[in-house]
Amino acid sequence: MENLENKFNTVRLEDTEKNEDNGRSTSPVSDASDESFHSAGDEEEIVMENISSEGNGADEAFPPFMDASQNVSKGENIDVAEKFSEQSKSEKSDGSIERESQNNNDDDDDDEDEDDLIEENLKDLELSLTEEEKNDKKEEALKFKEEGNKNFKESNFSLALHSYTEGLRICPLSFPRDRSILYSNRAATKAKLDHKKDAIKDCDKAIDLHSAYTKAILRRATLYQETEKLDEALKDFQRVLELDPNNNEARYAVRSLDTTLQFNDRKIDLDENPNRQLRHIRDIKLTSCS
Repeated sequence: MENLENKFNTVRLEDTEKNEDNGRSTSPVSDASDESFHSAGDEEEIVMENISSEGNGADEAFPPFMDASQNVSKGENIDVAEKFSEQSKSEKSDGSIERESQNNNDDDDDDEDEDDLIEENLKDLELSLTEEEKNDKKEEALKFKEEGNKNFKESNFSLALHSYTEGLRICPLSFPRDRSILYSNRAATKAKLDHKKDAIKDCDKAIDLHSAYTKAILRRATLYQETEKLDEALKDFQRVLELDPNNNEARYAVRSLDTTLQFNDRKIDLDENPNRQLRHIRDIKLTSCS
């Protein structure tokens, strides 16, 4: 019996040594298989691996964290750039109004210089033209006038302006009435484009060529009124009534402007003479009391 027990103990000792050599615990093996059983530490590592693997899976749909933050930064930079651009436009808008006004004045001066050059060229050209050729040029200019009238009625004012200018380029100086109409029509077009200063100059040219051109005088009177040159406007409206006593527009304007100018003169007089203004107020009070 002792020999059997010694042999049995020897076998158990060898099995234990083999297990220790294989890295196995000497504790009894669990019912669970080696593949499914893990210690608490093993479970924590697996959880971390799963989180890491899930993160890797998400990387395909969304950039890594650092890249995502960079994308947000880029988005913010875009927003900031847009806001800065809008602010710059806003800051420039105030100055652009003044520059646009200056550009309009420059355009007016350029148009006047161009008109002078056109007339000089026409003078030289007409010296070599026969009467028949002059008439042909006039008919061609009238076609441009009709084209301009069509564009004006359709509110294509830029095209109308071009058409009237082309008509003036070729209409001989020996046809002042026709040139007068072209200038007057171009003045109406420039007024629509809010180039009132230059529109008045075109009216001047039209009236110089045809002093009794009622429509051009009336047009200039209206432009004077719109640009607050009331004295000049009154004179033109009065001139219209001389040429056309039945012109109701001119008659009403004369009455209105005459009243306005008298009021303005009275106001200026009171502003320049404060003592007279005080007497005027006192007279009003005395009248109201009585």
